[in-house]
Amino acid sequence: LVKHARPPRRLRAEGPAMAGATAHGLPAGAGTGTGAAWTHTLSRAGRRLARFDMDLDLAAWHMTLVLGSVRLSQKLSKLHREHSGAWAREDPAMAFLCMCAASVVGASYSVALSPASLSLGGVLASLAWGGLLGVLWFVASGVACASAVWWALEHLGRDRPAGGVEWAFCFDLHCKGCVPLLLVAAAHLLLLPVMAAGWAGGAASNCFFALAVLLYWGAVDVGARALPQLEGRGPTSLLLPGAVALVAAVVASLAGADLMLEAASAFAVSF
Repeated sequence: LVKHARPPRRLRAEGPAMAGATAHGLPAGAGTGTGAAWTHTLSRAGRRLARFDMDLDLAAWHMTLVLGSVRLSQKLSKLHREHSGAWAREDPAMAFLCMCAASVVGASYSVALSPASLSLGGVLASLAWGGLLGVLWFVASGVACASAVWWALEHLGRDRPAGGVEWAFCFDLHCKGCVPLLLVAAAHLLLLPVMAAGWAGGAASNCFFALAVLLYWGAVDVGARALPQLEGRGPTSLLLPGAVALVAAVVASLAGADLMLEAASAFAVSF
């Protein structure tokens, strides 16, 4: 179904036309350079978010492509670059949807891992606190991971694009990576009641942890390879964190630790 999917009818323009834009997708006279480009993109995205001027159905369609049609997702990134002159989207709809999903997952973990004796007020407070932590996690991890990806693409050996990389595009990659990561977290949350206790349960939970991190960085790596300088290449150094997470999951399982549950317990607060 994803392979033959068609985009929603309303495909609005997300950036300035190439005819009146600079090489970085800026309006003529707005300055040049990568810094000016991502500052301009973030400011426009912030204004659209404040006005709730977002194409949510198109963003949801893009999110399904991250899971089912990698090549089509890369082609859409290239088409957007040709149309607007910038790799980063000025529509914050995908970031908004990921933020909402992170809030729901965080609130669910907060209630699921809280004491069973909570009152109704405690449950509501736990939901609100977990949802807030989910939003903060999405934003903080997005800033950190986007900065790390930007630095890696700019400075690491053969993976360095010649024309520079927009930081806002790296944040878009973070949003794409969060799609499979949040789905794995939701699956782990649903299986918590039936997951076996002891070593077997911890090992299974560590498998969820390794899978979530691997899929996150896999989506980031695939999205980055839409850049012309990385097109046609195999996996890049962006997959290293996923390999580290896999080794850490094996070591934690042997030691009897549960990495996924430890990470999820950060959302659980007693009221």
